[in-house]
Amino acid sequence: MAQREDTVSAAHGVRPALTRILRISKLLLTTVLSAPATSRHSFGSPVDPGVQSVLSSIQTIVASGGGSVDFIGLDGGKLTARYTMGRDDERPERVPDRNLVLLMMQTAIGTYAPHVKEIQLL
Repeated sequence: MAQREDTVSAAHGVRPALTRILRISKLLLTTVLSAPATSRHSFGSPVDPGVQSVLSSIQTIVASGGGSVDFIGLDGGKLTARYTMGRDDERPERVPDRNLVLLMMQTAIGTYAPHVKEIQLL
């Protein structure tokens, strides 16, 4: 019986994290679809429009917690970007960790720039 209780406890610990990931993913997709072109971040070099859209949306999300994402390069099917994690002492849940940013990027890239097969987040 103890093993079943451990499994149930572990499942309850995972649920909030999955809920947070789903909520942020929905925010990301909503942002990508609704952001006007003039509000999007400019990455200073020629970037594929799908990649530009994803990076701009990720930038909008991480900026709310004081972070930033910077385009480094796109070589073939490999996108390289740098994530600088922000800090929000009042609402730390607003600051996505590196793994969550990578997951959001992978999800959005799969939809908006499917030719990108690898993402390196520095």
